[in-house]
Amino acid sequence: LGMAAVMFGHLPLAIIGLTCVGLPVGESWPYVIVSAVLHLGYQVFLLNAYRFGDLTQIYPVARGASPLLITLFTMITVPGVLQKMEVIGVIMISGAIITYGIVQYRTKSVGFTGIILAVITGFFIAIYSIVDAKGTRIAESAISYYGASTIANAVLFALYLLWFQP
Repeated sequence: LGMAAVMFGHLPLAIIGLTCVGLPVGESWPYVIVSAVLHLGYQVFLLNAYRFGDLTQIYPVARGASPLLITLFTMITVPGVLQKMEVIGVIMISGAIITYGIVQYRTKSVGFTGIILAVITGFFIAIYSIVDAKGTRIAESAISYYGASTIANAVLFALYLLWFQP
């Protein structure tokens, strides 16, 4: 219910944004749809991870893993764009956040499944972040891209809830 409240709570802002700036350009719609699907994956894996651990364990691992994955993706796809100190900074900050989650995991002796699901959630965060960066540039308006992707994600999340959590 909490996740649904957050998702559907974003809708008024998305609708207001679209009303003010209009829909994103047509070329950005594939990114909007892919983003909505990836956000649904993020939500599903995060919700399932919370079945095996709590917020202080799951969320730091998921959020800490995503910058590391984005950095790795960037280093592979655009070699030389990141400086060594930038990579070290990402590793240090993300590592500290992940370590916090793992320490919480160890102190409460929860099953390892939650941490695995949290890492998968981190993959979804990294992938949708990359897709959204490209999609927003193509849309030429962050507000229109956000509005469209938020509404698309809310529709998918509502369908997911109807199907799996009626």
